[in-house]
Amino acid sequence: MDSTFLSTTPQDDIQTLKLIDKNVDQLRSQLHEAGLIKGNANSLIKIKHDLDVRIRRINDAINNVPPNSQFQKSEDFPKLIAHYRDDWCSMVDFRYADAAQGEAKYLDKDGLDMSHIYSYNKVMSLKDRRDISRKLNRTNFRLMAWYFGPRESRQCGLKHVRLAYQMPMQSTGKQKFSVYIYYKTQMYNDKDPWSEDEFSETSSESP
Repeated sequence: MDSTFLSTTPQDDIQTLKLIDKNVDQLRSQLHEAGLIKGNANSLIKIKHDLDVRIRRINDAINNVPPNSQFQKSEDFPKLIAHYRDDWCSMVDFRYADAAQGEAKYLDKDGLDMSHIYSYNKVMSLKDRRDISRKLNRTNFRLMAWYFGPRESRQCGLKHVRLAYQMPMQSTGKQKFSVYIYYKTQMYNDKDPWSEDEFSETSSESP
C-alpha cells in the first residue's frame, strides 16, 4: 500500500485504513456467499494484517512510542566464521517430533538447551511460528537461524534476541530466500520466568 494515496494527517490516514479494512471484510463475505472464498482467504487475511500493522505504527508515531530496537543488526557482533567438520553427523541429534509442541524448550539428548538452532519455517503457519517462538524464548541458544526478518519475527512473538547476520540462500529447488541469524540478548531463567504478558498476542505483535 503506497502511503502517497493516504490523507494529509495521521488521523485521516487511520480512518482511511479502517475504511479499507471494513471493505475487505465486506469483500470476504461476498466471496464466501458466491462460493469464491477458496484460494482467496489467505490473501485477504494478509491484507487485514498489513492494515493492522500500518494503523498501529501510525498510532505509535502519534504517541511518540519509540521503535523496538532489539532486532536491529548488531554492528559490534564478531564476524561469523564457519568451521566444517567431516564428522558433523556425529554431532547432530536427529529426532522425529512436532517442533511446535511437546517440551517447553528445545533440549539436546543430555537435557541441555540446544546451542545452535536452524528452523526452516518459511512454510509454517502463523500459529506454529508463535508456538515455536514461545519455546525459543525459553531456550538459551547461542545462535538461531530461520527465514523471517525482524518485523515478522517480532510478530511471531520472538523475544530478547538481536539480529547478528542476514544472508541469501538458494534451496535445492532453486528457490532464493534470505536467512536471518539471531543471538540471545537476555537468558531465560526457569526459576524466575518471564511473565505470561511476554507471550501475549498484543505484546508479540507490537512493532
